Amino acid sequence: MSAAKPEVKNWKEYNRKRKEFRKQWKEEKLTKKMKKEDLEKESKNKAQEYTEEGNTKYERRDICTISIAVPGSILARILQYLECPQYLRKYFFPIHKDLQYAGVLNPLDAPHHLRQEDEFLYREGIVTNKPIKAGRGSQVNVGLLNEVHVDKVLMAGLRVTVKIPSDQPNRKKMKGIIVPPNMPRAETGIYWGYNVKLAKNLTEVLTNCQYKEGYDLMIGTSDKGTSIDEIKAKSLKYHHCLIVFGGLAGLEAAIDVDPYLNIDDSSLVFDKYINTCPQQGSRTIRTEEAILLTLAELRTKLVAKEILEK
Repeated sequence: MSAAKPEVKNWKEYNRKRKEFRKQWKEEKLTKKMKKEDLEKESKNKAQEYTEEGNTKYERRDICTISIAVPGSILARILQYLECPQYLRKYFFPIHKDLQYAGVLNPLDAPHHLRQEDEFLYREGIVTNKPIKAGRGSQVNVGLLNEVHVDKVLMAGLRVTVKIPSDQPNRKKMKGIIVPPNMPRAETGIYWGYNVKLAKNLTEVLTNCQYKEGYDLMIGTSDKGTSIDEIKAKSLKYHHCLIVFGGLAGLEAAIDVDPYLNIDDSSLVFDKYINTCPQQGSRTIRTEEAILLTLAELRTKLVAKEILEK
């Protein structure tokens, strides 16, 4: 018997198959990358839709709002830091010089600043990058021991509002629903934080309103305005109110440097031009003091239209 001949390697065939395999591998890798980009793009669009449509989609209680405009861009980061729940701050606020003394600030302890043991229908969270099967949703850290699984595929690092039904069979594998950030206020009436926006000038503050109908009551604060004592109680009716504060030089200085405002009388810009601290004694009042004074004085003057309609 003759011995079997060893199989001769066909290097040409081997190289051809190897090239085909590498080509197929690259195509699969490119396809996965494109799918991932599409999912990220879709998550961004969905998140934007939730933010933009939230003001109209869930206005079941016809929510009235009060917005405040203050000078100083440094305040923006500090205000955002204070509004963010404590368990999320390390994800959204890296070390920054503006937050050097944030530790001595008084906490807001707002209703959405929930502790781990607190139980509530809604929670603020951040989408994690924990691996999960494609198209099966996302994992969200909402300040509990375990992440909450949501049905939406969202980009990691995105802040979201999650509705967590109480009837959960397994507390270790909780499921939630992504909702617009204004839904907790619309559904329960509970205060759910604030938004911070930056504006280049006073005109942008007055015209760039996030609500379709705009501000129906704009109040300017100045020592040259009408005394707060002359305004009757519950005479200022509003749906979306804007209160504007000036810096050390007052609102008049902000109007003078605004390229789109060419008027001599500052009171013409606002519906009401009010002096909330008549006979103040000092030359100027700090903005942080003026805010507290003004809100305290206007509390008896302002009345929301949603209250009138009840």
